[in-house]
Parts: sequence; C-alpha cells; structure tokens
Amino acid sequence: MSSILIIGESGSGKSTSIRNLDPKSTFIINASNKPLPFKGWAKLFGKNILATDNASTISSTIRKIDKENQEITTIVIDDFQAVMTNDYMRNSMEKGFEKFVRLGKGIWEIVTAANNSRNSLKVILMAHSDTDQNGKIKCKTVGKLIDEKISLEGMCTIVFHSKALEGKYVFLTQNDGVSIAKSPMGMFDSQKIENDLDKIIKIIDAYYIGEEPEDTEKDDSKKQDYLDEISLCNDTKAMTYLCKKAKEEFPLDKEFYSILVKAYKSREKSLLEEKGRREFINELDADQRPNSPEIENYEDKHGK
Repeated sequence: MSSILIIGESGSGKSTSIRNLDPKSTFIINASNKPLPFKGWAKLFGKNILATDNASTISSTIRKIDKENQEITTIVIDDFQAVMTNDYMRNSMEKGFEKFVRLGKGIWEIVTAANNSRNSLKVILMAHSDTDQNGKIKCKTVGKLIDEKISLEGMCTIVFHSKALEGKYVFLTQNDGVSIAKSPMGMFDSQKIENDLDKIIKIIDAYYIGEEPEDTEKDDSKKQDYLDEISLCNDTKAMTYLCKKAKEEFPLDKEFYSILVKAYKSREKSLLEEKGRREFINELDADQRPNSPEIENYEDKHGK
C-alpha cells in the first residue's frame, strides 16, 4: 500500500521507534545485520528477522510477504543505507556507469514492491540523512542517479525526519524549511511526534479509513492510574492483580509493562522494609513488657 521513509542521523531514534511494534505482525529486514537498540529485541522479533542487504532478495521478500503472509502488516528495512552502500562498495572496482544503473534499479524495485503491496501492508525504510549544497536535509544516497532519476522522498508516501530534541526522540512530520519531511494534510496534529511506530501506524490507518485515531492521552492517563494504585498498595496479591489487568488492557505496550514491573518491585521492597521495621519495633516493645524474662527475674530477686 505505502512506503514510509524515515531519515535521520545515527542515534536519533530511528531503530528505537520499532520497540512497541507487535512482533507477530512485524517483519524486520536487518540490512546492516546489527542488534536493535532496545532490550529483548532478539526474543521478540527473532522469528521474523531476515539479515540481508541484497536489493533483489529484499524486493522479492516484500512481494512474497504481500501475497503469502497476511498476518504481517509492517515490514521494516533497517537500515536502507546499507543496501545502497554495501552494494556500491562490493562493486567499487567495476568501471563505468553500469553499477550505478544496477544499484538504482534495485532500489527502485524495493520501493515499487512496497507501493504495489496490499492495503494492509506498510513498508518502512530507515536511512541516514544528508545535507545538500543548499542546506536542505534529505536521504543520504550513493550517486546522482538515485537522487535525480528516482528520488526516494518522492516515491515514498510519508517521510519522517528523526531528531533528538531536549532529551526526547521525535519525528518531524512536515517540512520545516530545512528538512524535507512530509505527510498528508491533517494526518498528524503536530509537526513533532513521538518516535513510536506502533502509535504512528495506528494514526495512519485511522486517517486512511476516515476514523479518529485512538485517544493516546486517555491511554496514558489509564496507565498512570495503574502506577498510582500500585504505589499505594499494601498487598502483593492486589499488586499482582493490577499488573495482570494492565497487561490485558495494553497487551502490546512492552515499555509500559516494563515500567509497571519496576513499580511493582519498588513497592514490594518498600512493603518488606516496612514489615521489617514493624517487627523490629515489636521486638523492642516485647523487651519492655511486664512479663518479659528480665523483669520477672528482677521481681523474683527484689520483690515487686
């Protein structure tokens, strides 16, 4: 149905945006064959990862998933830069313009396969950014052929620019005069959005079918309620129930569940410490009671 291009500098949050995608409906093409930058990625996506930087293999994989695996609704190519750079370097000794034509054709076939796929499938291309001679930020490519004849930004439906701003990772959704980010009018409420592809794809899906996206602020409020309840709990059974209920309500939000578990452990530790203090105080109190052994021995010797 559509291709989504995400460009940005290394460490700006491109790969991290994958973290909340559903592993059952997500297929990752690991072109650079590197670990993903979040905990548990291998266990989560291990069955749905293909390590290859071959353009022909990637385009054929997209077409195969499109036709044969309806459960997959998101394909992520991370990073797309490796597909271009590795092919260029492997054939760097080859003379003539032919290698650029072959490379350009391979890139064109990947994006074309993505754009010709079924409505429920989205292909996300992650690549590094580059600044041209006019100061404009665009996708970094190899050779003028891809820039002038193909134009990745032009072929992709949506282009995000990933940035780290004020300690947060965000995506720019529209051109700010420097970045060539773009998205359909009215799709996003803000020029800067959280780098969470799970939320972003839900907004895109809702936009295309003409519905309102999920109320993320309402969800955030519910999540905070769970955390607040756990912080006030005095019973581990009640805390376990809250965690189970929260997981059922937000089954795909691994980041929230991780925060929830930390809150549980923190409160459990506090309860144990409180219990220990109470037992210690009770022991001290017991030493001062009239029937304590020390007092009874004193009374036997000296009388009451």
